[in-house]
Amino acid sequence: STLSSKQAEFVRDKLMAEEEGLADVLLVNARADKDRPLRDIVSKAVRAVDAGERFHRQFAPDYSLLVCGIPNVGKSSVINALRRIYMARKKNKVAAVGATPGVTRAVMEKVKIVDFPPVYLYDTPGILPPSVRCVHTGMTLTMFDYCKPSLDLDLIADYTLFFLNRHGCHDYVGRYGLPGVTDDITQVLERIGQMKDYRVVRRNHRNEREETYDYHAASRAFLTDFRRGKIFRQCADPLDEMMRSASEAKSKPSNEKFLGDFSHQLSSG
Repeated sequence: STLSSKQAEFVRDKLMAEEEGLADVLLVNARADKDRPLRDIVSKAVRAVDAGERFHRQFAPDYSLLVCGIPNVGKSSVINALRRIYMARKKNKVAAVGATPGVTRAVMEKVKIVDFPPVYLYDTPGILPPSVRCVHTGMTLTMFDYCKPSLDLDLIADYTLFFLNRHGCHDYVGRYGLPGVTDDITQVLERIGQMKDYRVVRRNHRNEREETYDYHAASRAFLTDFRRGKIFRQCADPLDEMMRSASEAKSKPSNEKFLGDFSHQLSSG
């Protein structure tokens, strides 16, 4: 995990308190083979299985574990890391990984990661609820590329700009050479279009050819910079804000004002 110890403790306590049926929460870094929580996954899972009832499995020596979760969070990377640790096969990846959701498209055959006791893992495609009722949650999932967008990229870019400004993340001003902080996504996209020469020729309402910017390509570039940490890495951490809010008040933070501010900005823009 790249979180600080305080952040990790906050996330773990929050999940344990709010999610039913959890035996434990481990925050791991699949890129670091010496990461202690990563190495604890198998032993904790085996002990949890042994502690429960195994229907018609009293004498079965093997353990089968299922790896599941939302798209693009590193499920396949965890499987490969565990295999490197326990099977000492550092060069062979048994589960395909990628930077975009949807790389794993079907439940794989079980992958053996421990010889004794025999422990197998099943990789699965990313799963999400059939519908997301909270607009903020849906936009955030799309913004971080955890699910495929169902909205135009320029609208997602607009929400991302709103998110950056709300959290005091203004690195985009220097990166794109803007005169200052702005809530006008068109200004940002046009500047990106100038920098990257995203120009297209289209016909206007009078059927005349005119040159304009490719806002779709500019939105994609803006979101790519955001997801790669080019305009977000040095910002105030939203998790720190959550921790401060939790310590200041016991009441659950409300999304109504957050969404109301964004809706007002859209209507006035």
